[in-house]
Amino acid sequence: MLAAAAPSRPTCTSAGLLEGQRWDLAAVPSLLASISTSSSSHITTAALAPDASAVAAADRHKLRVFRLQRQQQEDGHSNEVAVTRVKLQQQLGAPVVSCTFSSDSSTVFAVTGAGRVVAVDAATGEVLASQQLTAAASGKAAGGKKQQQQWCSSLAWALPSATAMAASPDGQLLAVATASGVELLSAAAGSSLLQPLRQLSLLGEPSVITAVQFNPTSKVVAVATAANSFAAYETDSGLPTQWSLQHQEVVGELMLKLPGSIAGLSFQPCAKGQEGAASVLAYSPGGLCHIDMDQPLLPHQEGVQFTGGSSKQRRKMRHKMGPGAARHDAASASGRNGRLLKLEDSCLLVGHCSRSEVVLVEQAWQEVLQALLPPVYRQRYGR
Repeated sequence: MLAAAAPSRPTCTSAGLLEGQRWDLAAVPSLLASISTSSSSHITTAALAPDASAVAAADRHKLRVFRLQRQQQEDGHSNEVAVTRVKLQQQLGAPVVSCTFSSDSSTVFAVTGAGRVVAVDAATGEVLASQQLTAAASGKAAGGKKQQQQWCSSLAWALPSATAMAASPDGQLLAVATASGVELLSAAAGSSLLQPLRQLSLLGEPSVITAVQFNPTSKVVAVATAANSFAAYETDSGLPTQWSLQHQEVVGELMLKLPGSIAGLSFQPCAKGQEGAASVLAYSPGGLCHIDMDQPLLPHQEGVQFTGGSSKQRRKMRHKMGPGAARHDAASASGRNGRLLKLEDSCLLVGHCSRSEVVLVEQAWQEVLQALLPPVYRQRYGR
């Protein structure tokens, strides 16, 4: 369940529904459980287990894990969900900046701003392994890459030791974004849990890493930064994919048109063992962009905006499409690789439900402003 300061609404894109059709959330779905804590701090990160058996959330004080279990009723239905808190046997001692579950939902991975990665048993709260990342302190890169050394020395002194993380679908890898790049750790249970494997050789200019995400086959990990650079890397070698090397300049020009910094990535699901898991959505608070890394990406010849007609006609078109609607033109045409959509409302979350369905959660600030009460006192200055 997402909690926000203002009402949010999801938008669904699927083969069976009209693109941009909204779901009515006037009634709370019966499948969700409401969890409240006594803490006065805001939640900084949260994660739901893949099998929906547990949820983890953290504020600046501690990490909390809850087990979710359906309750059987007399009529045989199980709509209600029982929530049980899992007491952690050891607190992390520093604010958690990101958390995620393993692919089998048995383990919670958390990373603090100080660069400490911890694996916690989701059922018992036992700390299974702990690893302190030291790459940011040394400024040395794997393989002696000059560009990676520049990334380390430029950012390590000014940024938190860790900013984001992601677990691979095959349960073998954990990607942790640090001030010096992206570290790949072992996520497999056993003595090698959280052991460092390799560091990615990042492309582009140094910037804060805002999102990391594995593709469904776990062979590729995508990385996005606050400067809206985007690239994919092979998990076996840590090197950029051939597609990213060939399209680095075009992708850079495209992502600069995305309003705001990239906040997250979502890969299109695929059947187990199926190739072609290269379709990804990158989203920011102001829009989203679809990229298929199995296809060539051509430069955009025009910006994403309302084109044609007078300014009055363009204003009427915006009013007709309504708040939260995407701006349509050649760059936002359906089926185009590198399709970029700008949004009227602030985007909170984008995620795939299936190969043909995507959920977009927006923050309808215009509706919130219209619902505000008139001011108690108003002073007009000047004419």
